[in-house]
Amino acid sequence: MDRLWSEYNLLIELYEGYNDQILILKGWSVTVGVAALIAAYTQSVSSSGRIGVVIASLSALPFWAMETSWKLFQNAYLERIVQIELCFDGMGKDCRPAQVLGSWRASYADDKMTDWLQTAILPHVFLPHLVLLAGGLVLAIWWPPRSA
Repeated sequence: MDRLWSEYNLLIELYEGYNDQILILKGWSVTVGVAALIAAYTQSVSSSGRIGVVIASLSALPFWAMETSWKLFQNAYLERIVQIELCFDGMGKDCRPAQVLGSWRASYADDKMTDWLQTAILPHVFLPHLVLLAGGLVLAIWWPPRSA
């Protein structure tokens, strides 16, 4: 049981560690997106200033995609965490220790494109990326930068 408890603690640490990385991704998304939007409005622009704002707002998409992938990586640990918790409750089926990698691979291999899309539209995943994207597109349509 000690080895199983050690594995459980490792998995919880790994799982929670992803939250730190996801917060960093969100911070960079906001930083890059807002900086790009500010640059689009403060630089002297030509007639294509609207395109600059659209491109600035699209900078949120790679961060959103990366966060979605990280969330799927994180969630692949959940199955083993639940298995171990069931072992501690006396209801577990696979109580052998040292099953982290095999369990993660099996769980992650089950993920399909529909899982990726379902994860991407969760509010705790799409925020703040969707706000930056939509806000930038609204600015580009209704309040584009004025040419010098």
